[in-house]
Amino acid sequence: MIKKSPLEAWIHQKIFGVAGGALTTAQLEQYQVRQLNAVIAKVKKESRFYREHLKDVEAGAISRIEDMGRLPFTTSKDLFRNPNAFSCVSQQQISRVMTISTSGTTGEPKRIFYTAEDQEATIDYFQHGMTNLACAGDRVLILLPSELPGSVGDLLQKALERLGATGIKHGVVVDPEKVLMIMEKEKANVLVGIPVQILILARYQASLKTFSTQLKSILLSTDYVPRAIVRVLEKTWNCRVFNHYGASEMGLGGAVQCEALGGYHLRESDLLFEIVDSNTGQSVPDGEYGEIVFTSLTAQGMPLIRYRTGDISRFIPQPCQCGTVLKTMDLVIGRRADEISLKSGIILRQGDLDEALFPLAGILDFRTSVTCERRKDLIDIEVNLAKTANVVSLQDMYSALENLPGIKSAIDRNELTIQIKVETERFNRGAAKRVMQHIT
Repeated sequence: MIKKSPLEAWIHQKIFGVAGGALTTAQLEQYQVRQLNAVIAKVKKESRFYREHLKDVEAGAISRIEDMGRLPFTTSKDLFRNPNAFSCVSQQQISRVMTISTSGTTGEPKRIFYTAEDQEATIDYFQHGMTNLACAGDRVLILLPSELPGSVGDLLQKALERLGATGIKHGVVVDPEKVLMIMEKEKANVLVGIPVQILILARYQASLKTFSTQLKSILLSTDYVPRAIVRVLEKTWNCRVFNHYGASEMGLGGAVQCEALGGYHLRESDLLFEIVDSNTGQSVPDGEYGEIVFTSLTAQGMPLIRYRTGDISRFIPQPCQCGTVLKTMDLVIGRRADEISLKSGIILRQGDLDEALFPLAGILDFRTSVTCERRKDLIDIEVNLAKTANVVSLQDMYSALENLPGIKSAIDRNELTIQIKVETERFNRGAAKRVMQHIT
C-alpha cells in the first residue's frame, strides 16, 4: 500500500500547531490567502523593490487564490538588477547569502538572502520530505555542495540527523571511482545528488563491476531530471529513484515525489505555486503545461512575489495514488531557456536531446551549441563517453538524433547539419545546470 505524502501531516501541523487531524483543501487555501496578504504587507513595508513594484496593490487585496493574477510578476532580471533592494531584514539578521552568476549577464550577480529562520524552515522541510526515501538507521551519501555552513548539503545533513539517519557530506562528484569506493566503505544505502553525476556513477559501477553497493533509494535534485537517466539508475541499482524540485530563490526546497512516484507534492505551507502561460502570463487550467511561478509565504529574509522560474510543468488534475489532498505538479519537462527555434521551423529542446542520447551505452554527459550560417542551422554536440569497451557508436548517436521529430527531414532538405565530437571523460560541470548555447 502506498503511504500518503508525509508533507500533508507536516503542513497540517504548521498551519494548526498540533499533530494529527485531517487537512482539507479549503483549510489550506484559507491559510495561503492569510499568508499572502501578510507577506504583501511585509514586503511593501520592508523591501525597496516591492514598495515600488506593488505600489498599486492595496492591503488585503487577495481574498481568494484566483486573485493572484492582480499582482505583477517578479523576474530573475529584477533580482540581478538590484538584489539588495529585495531584502526585508537588516544585514545583521542575514545568516547566509547565496551568490549566483549567469553566463551572459553583466553587472552584479544574483544574490539570495536567508535568515536563520529561513534555513531552519528548509531543514524542517528536508526532514519530513526525506521520509519518503530514508528512515532511521539509513546512511545517506550527499553528493551536493556541502562545504559551507548553510549550503544545501549542510542543511540536508542536519535534517537527516533529526530523522535518525546518517548524512555523509561529500560534495559534487569529481572522481567517480573514488565516490564508489566511499559508497562501499561507508555502507551508503541512499544517494542524493545531481542527475548527470549520479548517472556517471551508474555507468562506472556497471563497467567496473568491482563494487557491490546495494542502494534502496536515490534522490535527484538541483537540475532537470531526464526520464532516461531515471531508467538507467533503476536498472543499475534496482532501487527507487525520487525527484526533488527546488531552487535557491525558494529556499532550496520546493517539492518532492511521494511513494507513488508520480508528480511532486508541494511545500504548500511555505510556497504558493501557479502555472501560467509563458506568453500571456495568464493562469492555465490544470492539466495544461505552462511556466512555474511561485510566491514565498513564510520567508523572512527575501520573500518573492509571483517569481517566474522559467521551468515548464503542469498541475495534474487527477488525485495522487497516495491519497493526499495536496496538489500534484508533474515532473518538470525543461526550461524556457532550453528551447531554441531553428531556421527550419524545428523547436530544439534540451529535454528531447536528453531522452535521445542518455539511453545510449557509455554516454556520461553532453554539451550542445547551435549556430546559424547562411540560413542553415548547425548543431554541435560534444559527447562525454566512458572509457569502456561497451560504448555506443558514433553512427548510433546520429541515428538517435535523426529520430527526433523533424530532424531528418531538415537534414535531407539541407537546412540542418549535426556535428558530434566525442571526448573521453574530459569535462566536469560541478553543480552548474546543463544548458544549450545559442550562438547568434
